[in-house]
Amino acid sequence: MDPPPLWGVEDHVRELFGGTGVELEFRHEQAEMRFPSVEDAIEFYSTKFGPVIMAKQALEPEGRWEALRDDMAALYRQSLHDGEVVFQPEYLVILGRRAG
Repeated sequence: MDPPPLWGVEDHVRELFGGTGVELEFRHEQAEMRFPSVEDAIEFYSTKFGPVIMAKQALEPEGRWEALRDDMAALYRQSLHDGEVVFQPEYLVILGRRAG
């Protein structure tokens, strides 16, 4: 099974639909995510974002979650603007139509 982020790669999506007769159209968009603080961003991702939830579940029993949490905090601090954590991730919009 392919990892979900590959759905954001045009060539991968073209390969998946190759030979199906589906005509694909792609558009790159950008979202804006804002969090009042680094702590709020960590709380959101560690309770609502599957990969981080799974990492926390795996690392906590080993006593390694705090190290990842510290790394996340350092990363989020790089995105501070006027006291808020602001991300603008890009995503791929895919429109498929049956040919003909």
